[in-house]
Amino acid sequence: MIVLLRHDPAENVNRWYAVGIQPTLFCQHAVLCGWGRRGSAYARWRILPAENRAQAGEMANAILAA
Repeated sequence: MIVLLRHDPAENVNRWYAVGIQPTLFCQHAVLCGWGRRGSAYARWRILPAENRAQAGEMANAILAA
C-alpha cells in the first residue's frame, strides 16, 4: 500500500491518497484506492477488480502517475 499526503495550509488542503493491490472476497487481484481529508472520519474507497497481478500492477501505476 502506498500512501501519499498533500498538505498546503495556504489553500486549506490536508488530504491523503492510498493505492494498493490486494485480494478481495470476490476476486484474487484488485486495486484498492482510497482518499480523504486527514483527521476526518469520512473517507472514500474504490475497489477495481483485475484479471491478474500484472494487470493490477499496471492499473495501480497508472493511478499513481495521475
